[in-house]
Amino acid sequence: DHSGEYVLCITSNGYGKRVSTNEFRKTGRGLIGVIAIKFKKGKELDDKLSCFCVVKSDDEILVNTAKGVMVRQQVKQIASQSRSGTGVVVQKVDDGDQITSVSVVPRNNELDGSES
Repeated sequence: DHSGEYVLCITSNGYGKRVSTNEFRKTGRGLIGVIAIKFKKGKELDDKLSCFCVVKSDDEILVNTAKGVMVRQQVKQIASQSRSGTGVVVQKVDDGDQITSVSVVPRNNELDGSES
């Protein structure tokens, strides 16, 4: 991994993974894109992608669910897999709940008015 950057993919049912940005090829205009994650078998219809963003392994994320559960975790604790993998459980969600958003937590030196 030369870039140190990953694409973070997390689904609404709580599955997720990191994929090295080196695994994504450039595509030209009008061409078909590339697959970033496969959904668990039998859950394809009720699952969707909630997060698709570029992160570094030392970043932290905040995972939010529809029922108000918020969990902060380090990106490096999420398994790094290939593009064709389905991921691992990043956040367990209760029945009737789903992940609605995932945010990268700013570092202290990125906050306005904070001291380094």
